[in-house]
Amino acid sequence: MVRRVTLALIAGLCVLFAGCGVGWKLEYGKIAAQFTSSSIAFKGKPYLGKKVTVKGKVTRRSLNKELGKLTMVLDNKVHCVWYGIRNDDDILLTAEDYQVGEIVYFDGVLTKCEPDNVVLDPVHSRDPTAPFEVLE
Repeated sequence: MVRRVTLALIAGLCVLFAGCGVGWKLEYGKIAAQFTSSSIAFKGKPYLGKKVTVKGKVTRRSLNKELGKLTMVLDNKVHCVWYGIRNDDDILLTAEDYQVGEIVYFDGVLTKCEPDNVVLDPVHSRDPTAPFEVLE
């Protein structure tokens, strides 16, 4: 009986930690590099799967209420995917916060890095007054 409980507890912890990798990295992980939206496509590939910062101008927004996600495109190049975690109002308020034409900073996990297709998924906002040093 004790052995079954122990094994169930270990299995539960393994599942918990396996599913928390990206969320933990996004919230607490160290920034591996910082980019502008124009430089990330050419310099970002070594940072795939790592947390990076990107700065750019919002040129397009796409809200998918069913999936609970908001995709913001920076300078028509970088797709930043933000997920509403609390409720529908949460994602609608976030959509209102990031207007087309606004310069923004996002921290996120770089999941795709090709010359015409860069994706950070998931992202969260970053303090624009925090230090920002573009990777040279």
